Amino acid sequence: MAPSSASPALTGPPIDYKLPDTFNFASDVIDKWAQDPSLKAMIWTSRQGIGSSVSSRRDLTYEDFSERSHRVAKWLGETLGITKGDRIMIMLPRVAAWWDVLLATIRIGAVIIPCTTLLTPKDIEYRLSVGHAKVFVTDKAGAMKLTKVQNKGTLSINILVEEDGSTFPGWHSFYEGVERNTKTGDRVPNLRTTRKDPCIIYFTSGTTGYPKMVLHNHISYPLALKFHGQYWYRLSPHKVFWNLSENGWAKAAWATFGTWNMGATLFIQDDRGAFSVDNLIDTLHNFEITHLCAPPTSFRQLVLPEKLNLMTGPRKPKALTNCLAGGEALNPYVTEIWKKTMGMDIHEAYGQTETTLVCASIIGYDVRPGSMGVANPTVPFAIIDDEGNILPTNKEGNIAILTSKEPRLPWLFDGYVQASGELVLPELINPKTGQRWFLSGDRAVCDEDGYYWFVGRSDDVINTAGYRVGPFEIESCLKEHPAVIESAVVTSPDKQRGEIIKAFIVLTDEYKKRLQGQGNTQKAEMELAKEIENFVAENTAPYKKPREIEFVDTLPKTISGKIKRVELRATERQRKGVDTRLGKGAKL
Repeated sequence: MAPSSASPALTGPPIDYKLPDTFNFASDVIDKWAQDPSLKAMIWTSRQGIGSSVSSRRDLTYEDFSERSHRVAKWLGETLGITKGDRIMIMLPRVAAWWDVLLATIRIGAVIIPCTTLLTPKDIEYRLSVGHAKVFVTDKAGAMKLTKVQNKGTLSINILVEEDGSTFPGWHSFYEGVERNTKTGDRVPNLRTTRKDPCIIYFTSGTTGYPKMVLHNHISYPLALKFHGQYWYRLSPHKVFWNLSENGWAKAAWATFGTWNMGATLFIQDDRGAFSVDNLIDTLHNFEITHLCAPPTSFRQLVLPEKLNLMTGPRKPKALTNCLAGGEALNPYVTEIWKKTMGMDIHEAYGQTETTLVCASIIGYDVRPGSMGVANPTVPFAIIDDEGNILPTNKEGNIAILTSKEPRLPWLFDGYVQASGELVLPELINPKTGQRWFLSGDRAVCDEDGYYWFVGRSDDVINTAGYRVGPFEIESCLKEHPAVIESAVVTSPDKQRGEIIKAFIVLTDEYKKRLQGQGNTQKAEMELAKEIENFVAENTAPYKKPREIEFVDTLPKTISGKIKRVELRATERQRKGVDTRLGKGAKL
């Protein structure tokens, strides 16, 4: 059971395992911090697109959010008739009203379903048909998408969030409705919610099949994520935390609950354009952001020489002291370069929408580049085999969370909500011990010091010529080659070997220009591919080198930014005449 007895002792404040019988994040956390009227909850900014400057800034206190969310809760409950257990689907960009609705929903015991603004009408229709939402909260762009949805399921109330107060026939204006039906100082009763009360539903990324509905209660996210804020984020009042994730994804909830549990400040940038590393650098330079949580793809761009030159020269971060990465494993090379150049560690972590923090680079432990860190001591998890047996150190296995422990600590979701309303928690049962485990679908190794090392998705592991190879080690090696920005390594069918290793590689602009500047581009690409293959063979092991390399402009990714290796595998099978139905998919 993790952490291993060989792991170093945890230092810092003791961890309180005692859980309250009731907990309501809005009243127990937001209203508590609101007693200090000067304590800042959010720095909200907006940016119009790549290369543009920040056009506006608003500083909002905990007192502001306490006051606003009470008024929104009163309007939702008393005027619109929304009651405990009703489901509210919200699809908004990074506007402050998103957090007003979140807190108000928690206050009245309704269930919030956050959705990304990137959803298509077809995506919305599916979520409404299975999610049984009563309320839909969105802006004009989302409302236009909803007009193309035929089956709206149980939807009966539409709310439009536009600051000018505009609305459509049959819609309620958010700002006008709150202003007309409530007044400053209004309060709703302090509802005491428990771990048996549903709080939030997230749809998984859905890289295979239809997305699943992940249900968390009022303890398993709003309270459990306090551990993140204290031990992984390392936050305290007046620290400023910037998470790059869009509001439709669980990482936004991790950031919100983790930051506000600690009385710290969320930095929000309402930037509706494509990601720009230059905008990222400018924002860190111009604002008092102390903590940055970004996906590995962002850090891979930040460590390019020209970007590091900016960040150590004319565009130095104004206040940055802590960096965190999650969503995918980060290449050790990136961590080492960042530490050497910027003087800061990148603290990695592992968790899923279904879980809270499983393991991380937390207070009291040294950072080991490439490692996910050590076990969260509040989560009973282990590396197990396919029968449910706990494996010894340095043995690759499945990342799993024990569900048969009583009482079960609520750091795990309640289950997948079916369209019928049934709640299902899939478990692997050990036939000898009877222990029940939730399988993450990911594989890892725990070393003798209690540090965990990501191997890959269960379906990402490549079997080639008798060797089992995880893609991450190869991708990390590829990143060290100067031609590579990022890569995705997958299995590709092969008549002789069964499977071979194939790498899809995005080249740097410099190397793209080199190839274009040569007369025979095809020959130049073959020579570069051979050079990269040999580079991997020399820096890992010969059997780990890619047997095929394909240069691509971009990698397919989920709308949460994770590489869709399942799509690349399917493409390879189709190209080589293999039935794609034989391949299992990975939920990334």
